[in-house]
Amino acid sequence: MKIHLNHWLFRLFALGMMVSVFSHCSKDFTTTPQTKQKQGRIIVVSDLHASSSHIIIGGAQIVVQAKLTDQNNEVAGGQPVHFSTTLGSITPVDTTNGRGLAHAILTSGLTPGAAIIKAQYKDEHSRTITVYFDSSGTSFFSFQAAPNSILANGVDSVSVVVKVLNNTGKPAKNSPVFFSANAGCFTSAIVYSDSMGAARNLFHSYPSRFDSTAVLTFRVNGMESQTSVALRGVEFHLTANPTFLIANSANQAEIRGILKESTSKIAIPSGIVTFSTTLGTIPWQGVTGDDGVVKVSLTSTTELGSARIIGTYGSGIRDTAYVDFIKSEPANLYVTVDKQALPADNASTAEIQVRITDVNNDPTADGLPVHFTIVR
Repeated sequence: MKIHLNHWLFRLFALGMMVSVFSHCSKDFTTTPQTKQKQGRIIVVSDLHASSSHIIIGGAQIVVQAKLTDQNNEVAGGQPVHFSTTLGSITPVDTTNGRGLAHAILTSGLTPGAAIIKAQYKDEHSRTITVYFDSSGTSFFSFQAAPNSILANGVDSVSVVVKVLNNTGKPAKNSPVFFSANAGCFTSAIVYSDSMGAARNLFHSYPSRFDSTAVLTFRVNGMESQTSVALRGVEFHLTANPTFLIANSANQAEIRGILKESTSKIAIPSGIVTFSTTLGTIPWQGVTGDDGVVKVSLTSTTELGSARIIGTYGSGIRDTAYVDFIKSEPANLYVTVDKQALPADNASTAEIQVRITDVNNDPTADGLPVHFTIVR
């Protein structure tokens, strides 16, 4: 009985040990270690500023710069930044560069006041600054334009100087001056006045065979003024003489151009005329004399066909002439003899020479057969 009791005590002890071991093993395999989540990147508009806090109304421009950084103060490149303004206009969106910078151009309108500039990164963060649109920068402007009459050749120009003064009567620097014309064009549509208050520009005529009038308009800070320039039409005619050439790489035709004003018929001297041709060769340009005439030579090639010659004056006044390159064909035959009489001695001789020419009286190619017969 004692032995039997000890046996059961041993079995209970062993069972307890197994439960204890299983319990520890089960706990190790079923419990997941707790991992702390890493916080995501937070990007903000850390800086926003403009190249100037004041600009003049009427189209003046400045640069607005925004900078994106994260919570670790590291720059955020390749991110979109949206810009907006309550006055004027601004570049709507730009992408940050490798330094985290995005740029926009702010352009003033015609309304003075405080423009609130906003830079927005997605829906997460934004920043604003204020730029003032001033109307006191300009109180008066004047202009000079000379000459007041030019050729309508697309090349001649008028020098224009607009002088801008501020409300104290002194030169207004960096004032935008807007230029426009109903015919022809200006080199620049907008020019900013220099330290002397002067904005300089060039007006260019357009090519035309007819007389016209160009109205030039200048606008500064909502103020506007106009002047007119007479554009004199240009006549240009091109002729060829002769209108056909033997295709022998030697024959030439005279190409003649004449330039004159359409209405007055006054010759245009020193006019540069450029030439081109589809066949043969021709000088690429010539200059008119006091009579308005320019002459160049077209040289044929061995290729048959019709040469189209184009002469151009200015930036688009053209005329065309045509010269045909034709095959050399016999057209004239000339016979000469060195003696007019021979004794009938059955021994004396005379030399007979035959010359064959084409329509230009130039010798034909060698190898043409010539037949001789005695008619009496």
